[in-house]
Amino acid sequence: MKFVFQWTRRRGTADMEADLAAERRTFDAWMPDHRLTLLHFLSRADGRGGMALVEMDEPDGKLLGRAAAIFSPWYEFEIIPVMDIPDAIALMDEAKAFRERLAESAAAPAPGALDDGAAGG
Repeated sequence: MKFVFQWTRRRGTADMEADLAAERRTFDAWMPDHRLTLLHFLSRADGRGGMALVEMDEPDGKLLGRAAAIFSPWYEFEIIPVMDIPDAIALMDEAKAFRERLAESAAAPAPGALDDGAAGG
């Protein structure tokens, strides 16, 4: 499963230079967990953050949270599950077919319902 980690720099620190030095030391020492495959690692052109596209065999909330928590003093994170477009299209087609089946069953008379004129006497 693929995830986009998107981050933006937190505002307002007491000592910007010390903060940047601590962030750099943390980043230099950090290694992605072996269960995460880093597919893309990007910086925003405006310098306010970045994003990474990662893939993992089995979704693991703790693992995803740990990756963000390490840098949480400096960045706010959003972790977004994503999929390839062909997979998304197939999923949307399945969802549409499901809704169509529901609409058809709602329009059909319930089993055992009486037809007009069948309830005579």
